Amino acid sequence: MKKHHGVFAIVFLMCCGGAVLAQEHKDGLEYEYFEDGKVHFERPYVGGVIEGVSKQFYPSGQLFEEIPYKAGKMEGDAKKFYENGTLLEEVRYVDGEREGLAKGYQESGDLFSETLYTKGKLNGPTKVYYDNHHLHLLENYVDGLREGEFIEYYRTGQVMEKRPFVKNNLEGALTTYYVTGELQDEKNYKNGTLDGTAKAYAQNGQVLSTVQYKNGEYDGPAISYYEDGHLRREMSFVEGKKQGELKEYDPSGQIKLLEVYDHGELVKRTEYGENGSVLATDVK
Repeated sequence: MKKHHGVFAIVFLMCCGGAVLAQEHKDGLEYEYFEDGKVHFERPYVGGVIEGVSKQFYPSGQLFEEIPYKAGKMEGDAKKFYENGTLLEEVRYVDGEREGLAKGYQESGDLFSETLYTKGKLNGPTKVYYDNHHLHLLENYVDGLREGEFIEYYRTGQVMEKRPFVKNNLEGALTTYYVTGELQDEKNYKNGTLDGTAKAYAQNGQVLSTVQYKNGEYDGPAISYYEDGHLRREMSFVEGKKQGELKEYDPSGQIKLLEVYDHGELVKRTEYGENGSVLATDVK
């Protein structure tokens, strides 16, 4: 994009060696242009300072944004628009910073988001909506940081996930849900890192897996189950590495695989047939 800076409403043109020069003045409108000569930015100046409504345009010439200024700072109600002229966003500025309720809109004109600001920082509940008007996201901010429960919803309105935040870090139990409402997963966080027991569930409530975390790594037993509750796999980790025996079972409870690990390295592998007979053994 080719830009022309410092061209005001009142100009003096001087020819010098075939070149046309523009002498800048501190009062009037300053323009920047697209390569095809259409206006990209329009800024009003009074005494060398932006004063009034500054505008930005799409290459088509349609208004994209208008921001009011006072004494060089954003002040008042600013708006952004889709290229078809539909309102995209509206927000108020006080002393150059966002203040109060900001709203975003879908191209259809329906509400997309509601966000609260205090002195330019997110402060209070933020809401984001689906195009069917149902709530999509709900989160809370304090002084620009996530604080409290973050909730994501399915388009149907059912809760999809809950995430607890303390000063912008995940802290506590994160839970996810099936679209029908049953608990799907639960994990525990400490200072933004996975720590403690994580569980996954089938829709019938049966535990599908349990895993232990420490400082974001697998550490301790990891067990998985079939949906009918029969044991599927059991193993252990130490500081993120497999350690000791890994056993896999078929749905009837018969062992079908045994692996042995030492600090993450596989040292032995044994496969079993349906009757429990050894099919193959490999020692590393």
